[in-house]
Amino acid sequence: MSLCLPKSVTVVLKTPEGNPLPLANILLLIQTFATYKNDISLSPFATNQEGIAYITDQEMRAEATAAYDSDLMGTTAIESAHDSVEIRLSSQAEIERAISSRTKVWKSLLNGEKKRWKTIGELISLYKSSNNHLLDIPEELSIRPKIRDSWIHPDAEYNYEIRVRRKA
Repeated sequence: MSLCLPKSVTVVLKTPEGNPLPLANILLLIQTFATYKNDISLSPFATNQEGIAYITDQEMRAEATAAYDSDLMGTTAIESAHDSVEIRLSSQAEIERAISSRTKVWKSLLNGEKKRWKTIGELISLYKSSNNHLLDIPEELSIRPKIRDSWIHPDAEYNYEIRVRRKA
């Protein structure tokens, strides 16, 4: 089945014991898996003071448009991707690579990003203010805190929680 971007996605941070983890500026990434050509990563999405990320379909579409704009090898429409998605916490290394690429290579907002950010500085500031370094987020994808699901219902509203440990 093909991917249907939902109306909204809510991700709540929790401790491994299931307690709320109120941390702002924890950056998330939504990974889609292409049926043809290249996968599309949608990011960044940040939590609020309560440790909750509210993501709208407009924000996801804006990030997909940015991916089309930056992909020199070609990307097909996000709706042609597999219905499987993965929502994961961005690692500190991924955040540092994003800061580097946005300050050295992609130094202006891409199409789509202009719907989310006023300036490239605002986007870079979000990356620099992330609090992901406060959490135990392994670099290895297979053991990183994440959510896997199938998005097959148009106009769906998905609610998830990611359990993660604070660094000692």
